[in-house]
Amino acid sequence: RSPLALAGVGDDGQVLVARGDYAEALEVTGRARVIGRCGVTLTGAAGRPTVLVRGAGASLTLRGVAIQGGASGAVAMAGAALTLRDVRVTGVTGIAVDAEGAGTTVRAEGLAVSGTVARRDAAGRFTDGDALVARGGARLDAVRVLAEDNEEAGVYAALGGAVTLVDVVVRRTHPRPDRAFGQGLLVEAGGTLSASRTVVEASYATGAQAAGARATLRLEDCVVRGTLHRTDGERGWGVVAGAGGRVEGARVL
Repeated sequence: RSPLALAGVGDDGQVLVARGDYAEALEVTGRARVIGRCGVTLTGAAGRPTVLVRGAGASLTLRGVAIQGGASGAVAMAGAALTLRDVRVTGVTGIAVDAEGAGTTVRAEGLAVSGTVARRDAAGRFTDGDALVARGGARLDAVRVLAEDNEEAGVYAALGGAVTLVDVVVRRTHPRPDRAFGQGLLVEAGGTLSASRTVVEASYATGAQAAGARATLRLEDCVVRGTLHRTDGERGWGVVAGAGGRVEGARVL
């Protein structure tokens, strides 16, 4: 049995993982704590998340681990709780850190996300590529996070998803290959995003945007700078509210 096959771990099970590269997925439906010692990398495969915690009452704390590749990096869904501490996520195709569904919570501290790229769906259309996502009533709280060189959106909230950012840097968010998106912070359709002491720089469409009914973006002690137009020459805006979205700001540069 793999040391990372944790679906059957009992309440508050703790696993210490030795240094090494593990080409396997980690799925948790109970309660577990996984702590990497001296360099642990989980390498994902196409078609499935590298880390998945799902179900009401399920929880996972992941610490000192690098996640690379895979269809998604770390996903919490259906009421689960996920805590990421000192985790690095690189080279994911899809979404790096994804909170989905009512009652789901993700807490990230000391997280670095880079190189997330969009994927193609069955019809050949591009989708995703985001670093941090909360949707469908989920909540994501991020402290001391760096998100750089990702696609679509650095941080995204929609459909009742709520995000809070403290001491976060979102840098060089690129458009997808179809030239869509490229926002540093993006809130749509019923999402909320509150950022404090956050820097958003070198986005490729809009630095920070709220778009759609009941989309709310709150910025406090934030800097949004150096937004570039997309490769098609469109946009290049700093902070934008549109289509019923709302932006609130205090001490924003």
